[in-house]
Amino acid sequence: MGSGGGLPGLVWAICRPDLEVTLLDSVKKKCGALEEMASALELPNVRVVWGRCEEYALRERETFSLAGARAVAGTGILLEYLAPFVAVGGTVLAMKGPLYTEEIEPLQGRWNRLGLAAPSIVPYGGDEKKRFLLLWKKNAPCSSRFPRKTGMAEKTFWWR
Repeated sequence: MGSGGGLPGLVWAICRPDLEVTLLDSVKKKCGALEEMASALELPNVRVVWGRCEEYALRERETFSLAGARAVAGTGILLEYLAPFVAVGGTVLAMKGPLYTEEIEPLQGRWNRLGLAAPSIVPYGGDEKKRFLLLWKKNAPCSSRFPRKTGMAEKTFWWR
């Protein structure tokens, strides 16, 4: 989601040619660039979708084994965006910097509202600029109240 320049989606498609990778972005120009990149890289396993995640999740609810994003939104908002896409047994992935702890603190114990277990946290990168993969397993269906209408995730936080 928010695939913009193709990271991490195009990298996943290159590393796992056996998997279909869907790249979702709300900016049509970015989608055009993603289609050109996927074509130039000869990645037949890439599908580019232009649209809002809140609307696309209604059509593709709980159909993906993995949904991930990098540099899209704060963790709480990102979880609301991604959880409706992931099937039970799948994974929600967020790529975060060293301040992720501040973002997840208010969410502690509330993951289950989105059908998620507590996250596993995997550090990666060099010592100077430590990065983290936050991985939530989907252990129950997401509440039917998610996704909410476009813009609601930023206005009214689900965890409060």
